[in-house]
This record gives sequence, C-alpha cells and structure tokens, in this order.
Amino acid sequence: MIAVMDGFYLPLRENRLYCCSYGSGTRLLLALHGFAEDAAVFSCLEPCLGTDYTIVAPDLPFHGQTRWSEKYFTPADLAELASALLKRYGCREFSLLGYSMGGRLALSLAGLRMESIRELILLAPDGIKNNPWHLFVIKSRLGNQLLHKMVSHPTLFFRLLETGRKLRLLSEGFYRFIFYQMETAQKRLLVYRVWTAMKTMLPDIGQLRREIRRCGTSVWLLFGRYDRVIPPAVGEKLARGLPQCRCLVLEKGHQLLAPDVIRILGEKLNRA
Repeated sequence: MIAVMDGFYLPLRENRLYCCSYGSGTRLLLALHGFAEDAAVFSCLEPCLGTDYTIVAPDLPFHGQTRWSEKYFTPADLAELASALLKRYGCREFSLLGYSMGGRLALSLAGLRMESIRELILLAPDGIKNNPWHLFVIKSRLGNQLLHKMVSHPTLFFRLLETGRKLRLLSEGFYRFIFYQMETAQKRLLVYRVWTAMKTMLPDIGQLRREIRRCGTSVWLLFGRYDRVIPPAVGEKLARGLPQCRCLVLEKGHQLLAPDVIRILGEKLNRA
C-alpha cells in the first residue's frame, strides 16, 4: 500500500507550519518527528493505522518546509497547534505520538492538554530523563555560549568525542549517533537552533504521571532493546505504578519507524 500524502500550511501567528496528512480514519493522531527529520517519516503509519486514524504530522520548526520566524518554540505553541488541528478536523480529542526528539515535545504537550489526549504513544522518547549536559546548555548563558562556540569551531568537540570513544566512556553506538548529528556545519547549526528554541520543552514527569492517573489516558511506550541513545530502562520512570502505561521492548536499536514495528503498534492500538 502506497501512502498518499495531503500537505497544507497551518498558520500560527506569523509562522507557517507545514503539515502532512495521511489516512482517512475518524480518530485524529498528531505525530511529532525526531531531530533532523520531517513529517514525511510518518508515511509508514498509513498502511496499518490509516483506516482508523487521520494522521497529521507537522514539520517542526527549523525542519522541512515549516517557516518559523520566532526565537522560541514552546509547549504553549504546541497546545495552540493541537487546538487548531482539533478545530480543523472537528474533533474533541486526539491521539499523540512522539518519536525521539518528538517524544520530548509530546511529553511537554501532554502536560498541558492531557484531558484532550485519548492515547499517548512514545517511541524511544527523549525527555523522560534529562541529560545534565543538555540542561547546562539550555539553562545557562555559559552553556549556550559554549554550544555556540562548539558549533562554530568543532575541532575540540570532536577530539573530546574521540577520546571518550577510545577510553570506552562512550559506546560505539552512542559515538556514531553523536558524530552523525554533528558531522557537518549545517547539522551543528541545526543542533544550536533547535536546542536554543526548544529550551522550555522540559517535561515534568512527576506532574505528567499525576495527569495520566487523573485522566486515565492510555500510554504506549516502545523502546529498542539495543538502543544506546535512549535505552528501555528510561521508560521505567514514567511507567512505574501506572497500569494504563504499557511498555514494549523490541529487538531494535533507536530507529523504530520501521514497517514491522508499526505493524505491531497498529495491532495493539486497533485492539485497544
């Protein structure tokens, strides 16, 4: 089955968010992509989910065809996006999916709109456990300055990365992941722009757990057993003590947007 995409621009103040739409189901699914990707990665959802769901995926700021003119992209902006989509499709609730970086954004949005979320689906989500280096960079002026310098003059960064690899402070998989994200000037600039713009995307997991319990929202967590970037153990912090939170650990790495994974997810969601 070939996914058929419907693309449109959604205005948000002076910005224009480009959105891809897949499927024709009565349930609305908002899907948020990972770093350095775009909405087209979710075309794989249509064969298994497109009958039951209409899947809408925006190109996040600084990605794809979205035109974002403001300095920051906040949880309130995501809530405004969700409200606009609910109005556009005439829905009262939606399902929310986040992959990798999109998981951090999904968690941030869920903290504001849990009462409107039918189910929360997180694939190798960032944001459950905060990296101290990430917090230092986004929450302090010094950290932001160091990140900017690293982007402009990356030689020292790559030397430290290689040293960490040789001393086995970094796994081979994590080393390759970081190197790939930072290997070109364009990618390094994207890291700086995204980390700076989305610095308020810091989910409060304690509050989120309380909201999940209060609203009875179904939560699906999918992790790759061999993921060295966001390992399955991260999910325990969110899932502990929440019976409606189900965790699947698959024989995969970090890349979970694969046909076999989506087929398993589709079977679970269609039975729920």
